Amino acid sequence: MNRLESMEQVTRRSLDWLACFVVAALVTLSLIYIRSTDIVGPNFEIGTKWLWQAVWAALGTALLLSARSIDYRLLGPALFALYAVCVGLLLYVYFCGPVINGARRWLLLCGVISVQPAGPARFVTLLTFCYWISPKCPFELPKLLHRAIAYAILFTPAFLIAIEPAGGNALTLVLAGFVIELVHRAPTSVVRRILIYAGLGFALAQVELSWVRGRHIDPEIVREAYDWWFYGHQTNRVTWFLSEAGCWNGKQSVLSIMSGGLTGKGLGQGFLQALGYLPRGVSSSDFIFAVVGEESGFVGCAVVLCLYGTLITLGYAIAARARDPFGRLAATGITTIFALHTLVNLLMVVRMCPIIGLPLPFLSKGGTFLAMSMLGMGVLASVHRQSVKAELANAGEREAAPSPPEGVHQAVLTCGPFLRVFVEFTQSGLDECAEVLEARAAAHAAGLLFPLGPPDDPPPSGQRKTRRRRRRPPTSRQAAPQREFPNFPVPVGEAD
Repeated sequence: MNRLESMEQVTRRSLDWLACFVVAALVTLSLIYIRSTDIVGPNFEIGTKWLWQAVWAALGTALLLSARSIDYRLLGPALFALYAVCVGLLLYVYFCGPVINGARRWLLLCGVISVQPAGPARFVTLLTFCYWISPKCPFELPKLLHRAIAYAILFTPAFLIAIEPAGGNALTLVLAGFVIELVHRAPTSVVRRILIYAGLGFALAQVELSWVRGRHIDPEIVREAYDWWFYGHQTNRVTWFLSEAGCWNGKQSVLSIMSGGLTGKGLGQGFLQALGYLPRGVSSSDFIFAVVGEESGFVGCAVVLCLYGTLITLGYAIAARARDPFGRLAATGITTIFALHTLVNLLMVVRMCPIIGLPLPFLSKGGTFLAMSMLGMGVLASVHRQSVKAELANAGEREAAPSPPEGVHQAVLTCGPFLRVFVEFTQSGLDECAEVLEARAAAHAAGLLFPLGPPDDPPPSGQRKTRRRRRRPPTSRQAAPQREFPNFPVPVGEAD
């Protein structure tokens, strides 16, 4: 093994640490940019939101290291109990939770800390769904019933999250489940084609959107079309997205990114978010990328995009290298959640999709989502850690394979001449058999021999003699009959 191959193996076995390094970089950038947006009072003083984010980051780090240190396969039997607890919390939030900004999404702990049960519910639902459809599921049920229960596991929390309302979180959960089902059942070529067609469809949709925005759209028509399916604020978001004017947050986010230039205005120097043009309530959460663009410019945006691209690539690489089906599906689902959040948030900030309210993983403000994202990163690291252990065990078994004993080796060397004599004797006998068969074929061609030996005994009186049908020689379009000894000439009449 040369030095390049050894370095490649070390790199492949360190994918989890590389992903954790990317997460640490994103969390550090998150604290920096949240602090620059945490301005309170008329004197532009720094608030304490970034300190709370640091506390959640410390909790998430503990969850990440704990999840990495244990075997993820031990979670399987406990997932159903955790799933029941999460569904119960979602029901409690819907019926008894406080109404904040017109939605029931939060639980207040000690009257100070607000927690969204939708975060852990999505995480547990994905793992339970992966465990149910994997071969490790302990329940043996009919195929249709098994699949129906799998879809019920996925769609029950998605429905409870959607009626909070939190349509973006429910949509990402369903899409991640679809990707897991696709990876589990469809071949790689089909998945690749679906992704290509989805990308082409998205490009065509953007072209169509540019044409639609150039025309006048009556908002009342849009509201009448969407009021049957969406809430009022969701209908307004769709209307603003289709209109050329757009909404205030979308326009200010685009202006913030454009005003940053190449290197930005400097940390804490973005006046659009400081003066409230980009609302302070969303500048540190859903529109944190606009703050990055204004204060760090194109360079900062490129660094953030490279970090997210590296993280998603490492996540899917870990999923591809997983030996266990449950681990492969779990890694695929967690990475898909990260990818969907990143893609939708970036498109939302630049007005290429409606405002849905999905934060950037590890960068936007939000304690529950940050902690659950780091816990998911810990599960990814655990999947890779167990895969590396399996690879090392297999490599050790191959290296420790017993070599032939010394006595057997000497016996083979001693018997070599005798084996060579036996092979030569067998070859001479086969040559004599070939000569006999050639002589028999010549005699048969001269009419001196019966094709299949002596004639059969005459049939008894009263019975009709049956004629044996002779097989015709194969034509050029037919395959020749397989011979037991390909080197021996077989007479025409002896093929049967």
